[in-house]
Amino acid sequence: MDIPYTCIKGNFDAILSCPDNQTMIYQDMSEWMNAPGYAKPEQYTVNITPPGRTESTPILISTDGQTGITNADLKVAGINLLDGIYRIETDNCGTIYSRDKAVTASLMCSLQKYISTLSPTDDFSKASELGILIDAIHINSEQKKVQLAQKFYKLAVREIGKLNCDCKC
Repeated sequence: MDIPYTCIKGNFDAILSCPDNQTMIYQDMSEWMNAPGYAKPEQYTVNITPPGRTESTPILISTDGQTGITNADLKVAGINLLDGIYRIETDNCGTIYSRDKAVTASLMCSLQKYISTLSPTDDFSKASELGILIDAIHINSEQKKVQLAQKFYKLAVREIGKLNCDCKC
């Protein structure tokens, strides 16, 4: 029996989520060829480059379900994930696919800590502004505007640093 080809149909994508500061959940959303002679693999390898790094780490990803990724998997020191833009690449059937994805687990944790200090009568405008800045990081990384996403990241970090609370995560 011939081994089927396992090729991405042209749409390489994933959803990254962070249930906490230490774990990134990768859910493959790629579109796989399903013509005769092709099959969707159970797993495939992506190379992930964390923010501020130049070397990627190969990670085996499930095509159905979710794959948990930690700093240990990425060969990064420390327990908490690095916030910033992650480059995800795979070489599939002779085509190199890449995506940039934002991870803002620490920023979100800080925002949540700040919100937890507020009472219903407090001004929530700063919290709203920070939420929009964090959204801008994700939106711009998805739109391949990595430099703009990084500018929004630096602005969000600066604004969180100005808050009158112990919001560090």
